Amino acid sequence: MPTGQYACLLQIRCIAERCRLQPYPLILYNRRPYKIIFVYLCHIAKIYSMQLYYAPDIERDNELPEAESQHCIKVMRLGIGDEICATDGNGFLYKAKISSTSGKRCKVEIFEKSQPGKGRDYGLEIAIAPTKNNDRTEWFVEKSTEVGIDKIDFIKCRFSERKEIKCDRMEKIAVAAMKQSLKLY
Repeated sequence: MPTGQYACLLQIRCIAERCRLQPYPLILYNRRPYKIIFVYLCHIAKIYSMQLYYAPDIERDNELPEAESQHCIKVMRLGIGDEICATDGNGFLYKAKISSTSGKRCKVEIFEKSQPGKGRDYGLEIAIAPTKNNDRTEWFVEKSTEVGIDKIDFIKCRFSERKEIKCDRMEKIAVAAMKQSLKLY
């Protein structure tokens, strides 16, 4: 009979299978009640099942940007009255309903605004000199965003071979990684 954290993990997987939830890797702590872990697992399953949209001006415009609107309407086939989750990239999560769709535009009505905490009271900043191969720099931006780095600084060193980077391209990669990893920053 397994004991300790391993037994706890087995019980969580059994509960998840009974509830038809996908098992996700969890960091388990000693002496944590099973009910709290189960609630946490359900919360993770709910978060992982949502589609996150990036709208930097959603609070002011109540509208998704053109690319996000097109993805919402055409690809995901959402219509009027459907609920979506969006972020402004500053840590706020907006729950909204689609109020109108027209062509490449999607208007929304925000019914809930929340700011789930980062889970830490400090920021992580990293500096990198762009490499000769731009793919490596793009990969670094993507992975560091997924891991939770708050700020990436590009520096020019004495022996840097790449003197210029495309900031718009790096921002698009960071936004895509933020959406994929369901981060709000």
